[in-house]
Amino acid sequence: MGVNDLIKIINEDGVKTKEKFYKCNSRYGKGYQLQEEGYSYCEIKYAMYFGKLHK
Repeated sequence: MGVNDLIKIINEDGVKTKEKFYKCNSRYGKGYQLQEEGYSYCEIKYAMYFGKLHK
C-alpha cells in the first residue's frame, strides 16, 4: 500500500462516519441526551464537533 491508498481509505472512512452521524442526528435530534460538556450523544459517538470530523 502506498500513501495515496492510505489517504483514500481514510477519506472513505470519514464519509461513512459522517453519513452515520447525520443519520443519528435525524433519528435522535441534535439535542438528544446532552452530556455535561454540552455535546449531543451523536457528536460524542462519532467524534463530530462543529460540523467537522475529529477522529
